[in-house]
Amino acid sequence: MKRSAWFRYMDRRVTPEELPPVPVHPLDDSDADALARVIIKLPVKQKEVILLNYYHDMTMREIADTLGINVSSVSGRLKHAHSKLRYLLEKEDAYE
Repeated sequence: MKRSAWFRYMDRRVTPEELPPVPVHPLDDSDADALARVIIKLPVKQKEVILLNYYHDMTMREIADTLGINVSSVSGRLKHAHSKLRYLLEKEDAYE
């Protein structure tokens, strides 16, 4: 790890406490409504993992145990759900 490029170029004098806070942009009501409409349009398998991961704060391992599937399956479903959400949200923005 010490030989990797990441480790060589990382400034180790800066501690995580000194970093500026990451700005959090809460969704306004119209964005939250649009997101909910798009999540409802997802296939059931993708909708399950999105809801469990983001709304119930479950880890991939917990989701896999709950649904009785592999962690890799959860990861794949999340990846496909993200790309589908991105596509549907862009499509919905184009209509407005």
